[in-house]
Amino acid sequence: MFARHLKLHCHKRYASIKKLNAKIPRLKWSTRSNYQDCGVFAMLHMESYMGEAPSKWDCGLVAESKEQFDMLRRLRFNFATKLLLHEHNVHREKMLDEAKEFDKVDAAL
Repeated sequence: MFARHLKLHCHKRYASIKKLNAKIPRLKWSTRSNYQDCGVFAMLHMESYMGEAPSKWDCGLVAESKEQFDMLRRLRFNFATKLLLHEHNVHREKMLDEAKEFDKVDAAL
């Protein structure tokens, strides 16, 4: 996919990148059955990876377990909140208003 991007933009390293084989490192927090949190993993990885070797990289997640499931749920909530309420989000005020309305309904229950 990355090679296609380089080709699309006529990058001079396209041919050399195309020949490479991707290496997927084994990470202690890898999952076997979680297909819904790819975006959460991607955002966490972009936030935490600082160039270290995969064996030394620690993004803060534990191995696949109930505890990891709970950690991912909290991360999903935190990332969504940051995106929805970010100052550059043109729908920020609408999101805040809807959250306040939701709190009113939730409090009434």
